[in-house]
Amino acid sequence: MINSILHVLAIIGIIILCLLGIILLLLSAVLFVPIRYRFLIDKENGWEKEKLHIDVKVGWLLGLIRLRVKLESALVVRIKLLCFTLFDSQNPKKESKQSKKKHKTSSHSKERKEDSGTSKEAMNPEVAKQEIKTSDAKSPDKPEKKLTETNKMTVSEETVSSGEKIPIWKKIWYTIKKFCAKINYYIELIRSDEFKNGLSFLWGRLTEIIIYVLPTKIRGHVVFGFSEPDKTGYVLGLLCIIRGMKGYDNLDIQPDFEQEIFIAKLQGRGRIRLVTLARHALAVYRDKNLRNLLAHIKQEE
Repeated sequence: MINSILHVLAIIGIIILCLLGIILLLLSAVLFVPIRYRFLIDKENGWEKEKLHIDVKVGWLLGLIRLRVKLESALVVRIKLLCFTLFDSQNPKKESKQSKKKHKTSSHSKERKEDSGTSKEAMNPEVAKQEIKTSDAKSPDKPEKKLTETNKMTVSEETVSSGEKIPIWKKIWYTIKKFCAKINYYIELIRSDEFKNGLSFLWGRLTEIIIYVLPTKIRGHVVFGFSEPDKTGYVLGLLCIIRGMKGYDNLDIQPDFEQEIFIAKLQGRGRIRLVTLARHALAVYRDKNLRNLLAHIKQEE
């Protein structure tokens, strides 16, 4: 008997361990497997929509989930799971047909219910008579409600005439005082060290996230020029700083100081891991300065 119980417990323990292992594998896959993306931007000279072509491909979990966004003459969004299309903006007719069928079935069912209700009432005249009697019995209660409401109005008018109501100018003065007190409170919060430290910490985390999300490699060429040569010089300096980053060496920049032009053809790729985003979010959540600021704002509200 004891051996059989031990065997059952061992089987249950093995099943629990297998379930825990599967859950850990799924969590590690979600957190550590990166979301990879690639993009292609082709921009001809001019600011018309037809001269801009964008193609973005996103894959996750080794290509099990795929997203593609294309912008040519119109925006096309497609989501796939393995070989199955979960969403396609080019084929919304299927969804509209299904919704129309659902609406038709619901309308037919409602009409049938209404017809059945009217037929039952027509078949049973005694039910209609009972409803008329109940409505007649309930009708004398309505003037009592009206009387109670009129009594309340008279009581409120008596309080107003007795002088208990606060005048309007005092209410306006109190609201102005509250508004000024709130403004002073928030000004003190902005001047405090907690706000400055929390804002600097949050700005640092946001810059780290933006740098992490940016593509790791970019290649292509850019030809640009403005009507004023000063602006082209400023933009050239910024683009040279960007080209100095790691993975952006194959970016060809050609400024044109004589005419207004903008032509670009770029290819790039990058990856995002949810672990790093979760780490930054947890660090922001655990920051004491931001917690104190939120607590002060809640107290004021």
